[in-house]
Amino acid sequence: MKITEGSLDMPNRFTAGEITFAVENDATERHGFQIAGKGIRESFGKIKPGETSTLTVKLEPGSYTASCPEHRGEQMTFKVTEE
Repeated sequence: MKITEGSLDMPNRFTAGEITFAVENDATERHGFQIAGKGIRESFGKIKPGETSTLTVKLEPGSYTASCPEHRGEQMTFKVTEE
């Protein structure tokens, strides 16, 4: 997935279980990444433009929000399903 100026480019549906988000910063400034929902909040710190970082989390079915904590306009909701 990619973080660009003003948006997150990622799928909107995943299968439950351990998910690794490989996040590329395709913007011109540093960005962080956070997953929140169903009682979890996992994140990593800011990465430089052109860098990629990963975040692995175990997610149960439900709705979650992915965001750049420093830029609240850069967020999206996604679903996690059984299959």
